[in-house]
Amino acid sequence: MLTTEYRSMTSEERAELSRGLKIKAAPTPLRIWIGVWVLFVVFPWLGCLIFKRENNTAVLFFCTIGILAYAVIERGWKRWVKKPPVASQRDLAEGNVEVVHVEATAAAEVEEIEDLGLNFFLEIGESKLLFLSGQYLYDVAYEMDKNEVERPGRFPNTKFDLVRAPHSRQLLRFECLGEPLRLAKKYRVPRQEKHFFELQDGQIFPGTLSTLEQDLRKLGVRLESCS
Repeated sequence: MLTTEYRSMTSEERAELSRGLKIKAAPTPLRIWIGVWVLFVVFPWLGCLIFKRENNTAVLFFCTIGILAYAVIERGWKRWVKKPPVASQRDLAEGNVEVVHVEATAAAEVEEIEDLGLNFFLEIGESKLLFLSGQYLYDVAYEMDKNEVERPGRFPNTKFDLVRAPHSRQLLRFECLGEPLRLAKKYRVPRQEKHFFELQDGQIFPGTLSTLEQDLRKLGVRLESCS
């Protein structure tokens, strides 16, 4: 079973969302390029004029190259600098969060691919499956004991809440409220399979774990059983 509601952000949730927006402005290379241009272009050019040498054309050529190089790098720098996402700013302005309440009856895991995060399929009733995927699942699927040894956490779970920012989809809280679920099955993604990566975190589609491979084939996705 899955239900969704919206409520106002708590102060902790607002702080978590704001943390990702505190991006320091990158220093512009303008000052550096002006210094280089003055030292290696303007001064030599003035020297040529003063001493009436014949290589003014060469100096002007390097001057032009310097200006063009600055323009290219400045343009690329502006594209590279990360700007606060508009969606997160909108979430903060509106001050609401999306709370997804999930009750699951069974779970299956797909082996992790290249550190992209954990992957789970959960039965949520009414012949529907919920797909969850991402590195955020590490925090609930595993935990450290007193001896700093990693052991299974409380997820998958029979009941849990996901709190997200509605526009940016940033996860703000994941809380397990029920009992841990034992994995019904484990799968791996075949080497040539590409459509698996088209599945979206939080996607819901018709199916059950007993017919998962057949249900995914309808979406063009292939899995191999590990157990």
